[in-house]
Amino acid sequence: MRRTLLVTLAVISIYVLEPPRVDGGTMLSPTAVLGTDLGTFDPQTALGNMIDQSGLDKPFITGVTDFDAYFNSGVQPFAQALFTNNWQSNFTFSLPLTGFVDFDLGDTYTIDKLGIWNITLATGDVLVSETLGGPFVDAGDFTLPTKVNFPFSYQPEIITLDAPIEARYVRLGITSAHKFAASDTFAYAIVGELVVDVVNGTFLPADFDQDQMVDGQDLAIWQSAFGASDAGDADLDGDSDGADFLLWQQQLGMTPAVASIHAVPEPACVGLWAAALPFITLALRRQQ
Repeated sequence: MRRTLLVTLAVISIYVLEPPRVDGGTMLSPTAVLGTDLGTFDPQTALGNMIDQSGLDKPFITGVTDFDAYFNSGVQPFAQALFTNNWQSNFTFSLPLTGFVDFDLGDTYTIDKLGIWNITLATGDVLVSETLGGPFVDAGDFTLPTKVNFPFSYQPEIITLDAPIEARYVRLGITSAHKFAASDTFAYAIVGELVVDVVNGTFLPADFDQDQMVDGQDLAIWQSAFGASDAGDADLDGDSDGADFLLWQQQLGMTPAVASIHAVPEPACVGLWAAALPFITLALRRQQ
């Protein structure tokens, strides 16, 4: 018992190492396409085609539809590859095709993914800004497969950003595009639709009830789940055990905003984690 107590007390000064986890978010269509330096091939292939759901087999409600559920469940969200459903740039003989397209989300949001119905974009970067005209921050890069050989309909691609980031203005920085034939000496940028995933919330791993605070309520959830379910799983290994309690103890009293501070629980918090001592004792005995 004495050895168990020493092990439990020793972890009080351990700093938070686990990053916050991100809850699934809401699908948002940009409110405007601000412009491009690549031009537009025809009035029917206007920039606005990328934000009006034209050609999508599966509609969504911007600001309401769950992003992950839309793309991963139910009917597959194909887009019809009709000329008038897409934005198509002017063609260029200067290869690789490079340029940008700017979108306005209408307000500042935390975003972590893009969904894009793309036909010819091959590589590029996603850049974001909170102010019109920049400065832009590189939020991640992308490599997309060609859909030029899909004459009727095609599926979207998901671009995952390097990390959740605040943004109002999103720029696709295009660094190359797929050609229709290997022998072609020209290329177009062709995109059907673009949406973003607005993050609903960022939570510390031990915030089991996701109320933005690691506290006694989370301890109660862990106690109920101990050895029975993954409801108190802070380290995402599929169960609720002593290791998850240690993460809860490290993060006790924290919110995502202060998680980066190397905090130590106050003495008043000791009573909370002491209540979990029997569970930790049992866990360590099992490990022995």
